[in-house]
Amino acid sequence: MREATDIVVVLDKSGSMGFTKDDVIGGFNRFLEEQKALPGECSLSLVLFDGECEMRPSVPIRDVAPLTDKTYIPSGMTALLDALGMAINDTGKRLAALDEAQRPNKVLVVVITDGNENSSKEHALETVRNMVNHQQDKYSWQFMFLGANINSFAEAGQLGFSALSTANFDQNKKGIRSMYCGLSAAATSYRKSGRLGEDWRSVVDKGDKQ
Repeated sequence: MREATDIVVVLDKSGSMGFTKDDVIGGFNRFLEEQKALPGECSLSLVLFDGECEMRPSVPIRDVAPLTDKTYIPSGMTALLDALGMAINDTGKRLAALDEAQRPNKVLVVVITDGNENSSKEHALETVRNMVNHQQDKYSWQFMFLGANINSFAEAGQLGFSALSTANFDQNKKGIRSMYCGLSAAATSYRKSGRLGEDWRSVVDKGDKQ
């Protein structure tokens, strides 16, 4: 394996995200710019989901296009299980197709959502939980869950995510800004050390205190 990080962001674009669309776009783009500025090899792929799922191919992070109001258009329901299942399947197949020496030694999958699963058709909860556990246990993938308006720890726990990689955020300008700052801190630590670090959740929690 090579010293590199593969980041997969699974980003909710259901109708309820429309109230804070500009903040989501701005926060994601700031996160992207911060990660582009870091040394080290990194690639990023993006899964956007409402009732349907769209996976944008993994490319070197320097080549990832920012979100705009034409590429991020909230609508519809929340097919979270299908989106996470797609992210895991597609990423696993892509990495398996590489020679072992070319595979990145760190994989980070991040779920950002403001609602509970309500419309998946392809994947059931148990199936996705088994997929998460398999990638964590066999390949040491890291999973993060960032949620608003739900019990993120309960939702993430059902999916097999660790409580240490889970956080709630407030769905307002300050909360979304803090969430993306916390995500960037966690991703930066993970790229450098293979660990999310201990401070990123306190950054997310600042959203209701600023």
